[in-house]
Amino acid sequence: MKVAVLAYHSQNVNGSTYATNDHVALATDLSLIRRRGIPVLPLGDLVAAWLGPARDQLPPAAVALTCDDGTLLDWEPFDHPTEGTQTSFREIVATHARESAVSAKGMLTSFVIASPDARREIDTGCYAGYPLSDERWWAEAQREGTIDIENHSWDHVHACVSVVAQSEQRKGDFAAISTWQDADLQIRRSADYIDRALSTTGHATSLFAYPYGHVNRFLIDEYFPGCMSQHRVRAAFADRPAFWTEESHRYEIPRFVCGLAWRSPEEFSRILDRASADR
Repeated sequence: MKVAVLAYHSQNVNGSTYATNDHVALATDLSLIRRRGIPVLPLGDLVAAWLGPARDQLPPAAVALTCDDGTLLDWEPFDHPTEGTQTSFREIVATHARESAVSAKGMLTSFVIASPDARREIDTGCYAGYPLSDERWWAEAQREGTIDIENHSWDHVHACVSVVAQSEQRKGDFAAISTWQDADLQIRRSADYIDRALSTTGHATSLFAYPYGHVNRFLIDEYFPGCMSQHRVRAAFADRPAFWTEESHRYEIPRFVCGLAWRSPEEFSRILDRASADR
């Protein structure tokens, strides 16, 4: 098993080129994945198989698609003030599924920020006041089926948030979540909130993506394995640019982040070369 878990940010629209626009990058990358014949599989299904008796039935190489922060551009087109209308991540992924003649169900996992107050402050401080972090689309997207909604913490310990759920008010560093109280506020509370928002869909969160990819030994070794009945997290994803394999830690599964792990189609192609080397 060698899975390339890919992470994109739909709010990354700083131009119309691959390097400046994650919508362009995602569409280009999926075209290359399709030509290579590498399956794109739902993250939740991969986790369930990997943790269960079906692990030996997983394909030797696969891709899983994720996006972080849960902005509206994940779900619907957006009229960008300088770059024109942006095709949603959902439509880009649905197009890939149609052209590959496979189901789009669960093909994209969106890790969303739970706190309404934090999302409003992030919109004001980072997105020029556009309500990109609105949760109104979560349940609709989950019912439609292409996107699974999962947990990206309570407030991302984001620099734009005036008061974060961290006892020392250390912002921009999720590795600072190193006490039971802080972890419960950031992880369990966010799972509770998101699950209530999705209560009519039949879906409950079970996956977590660390804000900034930041992780620490307390979360990996103590909080996640010690409080599973409270936070309900089956697996958590960091941002180390490596493949998810049989030996990966369930609470530190690596991801390749667009713009960090690769910045061009050529660099992405080299990741796929490595993914399929042992097929």
